[in-house]
Amino acid sequence: MTFTPEIGQMVSGAAWSPTPTPDYVTDGLERLDAAYAQRREANVNPHARTSNYGGSIETDTFTVTAYCWCDGERSGHEDGCPPNFSHPASGFNATWYKHARRGQSCNRPITEDEWATIEADCLTAIAALEPAYVVLITGSREFGLDVFDRKRLLPDWKTVPSPQRDAMVAAFRSARDRAGSRPLVIRHGAAAGADSLAGALAFNAGVITDVWPALWRRPDGDAGTGYDLELARQMKNVYDSSKPYRREAGPERNSAMVAAGADECLAFLAIGAGNRGTRHCASAASRAGIPVTLVEA
Repeated sequence: MTFTPEIGQMVSGAAWSPTPTPDYVTDGLERLDAAYAQRREANVNPHARTSNYGGSIETDTFTVTAYCWCDGERSGHEDGCPPNFSHPASGFNATWYKHARRGQSCNRPITEDEWATIEADCLTAIAALEPAYVVLITGSREFGLDVFDRKRLLPDWKTVPSPQRDAMVAAFRSARDRAGSRPLVIRHGAAAGADSLAGALAFNAGVITDVWPALWRRPDGDAGTGYDLELARQMKNVYDSSKPYRREAGPERNSAMVAAGADECLAFLAIGAGNRGTRHCASAASRAGIPVTLVEA
């Protein structure tokens, strides 16, 4: 069977080959993407590369890159952008259009057994990589409010005088030093105050964030029990006062973040605030064996 490219592939600089990519290869590429995210990104965006969220995997064994949108405008891409998957030892390459499972082709035929061997080789390479260094953030909703106008960052939020922001920056730099060569991941609960400031600082520094919102309301109206991360992320920006308010959602979320494990916990206490939830989460982390640093400002 010969691969038929989409019109966009034919008129742009998108690379393609005459051989269609088998489904078992596509399935395997998604597994590799997810395995890498689990190892290096604390499972944030497990299909970032194959779903076109950007980023790349670069090892001595193989590479995976998200679709390139340059349409041949970049130097060296005039005759097609680099393959989205490359395994030099076998000489096998695969390319897709915009995202995996769309416009996929490969440079030569490949059997399922050969792909299984290649995938195993790639998984071994992923397992050899240093794991992510996860920093669990907990903090007062009053921490860092001086760089926000309600929920929006001030235009000069990085330079306006703010002892609390400066204290968080210093704490992050210390965590970065402790992480060494491991990729840093900032895990926070998406609340106002310390969580929002941590997310802004991480984004500004190009650091991965792992967001765990509290599940304040369930879509079915049932108060429910237990934390559901995917549901919480879906409900983060949904407000429906007709659904029961779950007072336990904050502590429930904190317990789930602690149970997920972390290399350390930074707890940001606002001077003059109650800091009850912050101390609860920090205590839970300490009991779980996670090193805790209290930062008061």
